[in-house]
Amino acid sequence: IGEVLYIDHYGTLVTNIAGSEIERATGVSVAGGHTAAIGRTFGDVEPGA
Repeated sequence: IGEVLYIDHYGTLVTNIAGSEIERATGVSVAGGHTAAIGRTFGDVEPGA
């Protein structure tokens, strides 16, 4: 659906995926089988997610 454009020093991923696509998703998978939670702010996801 999209690509990661930037990763900050906290590990936050910035993508080019439309918000309407994100709203329907519950998580993401990236190359290598890693998964990540989706949130608009740090408080939206559990620590370590």
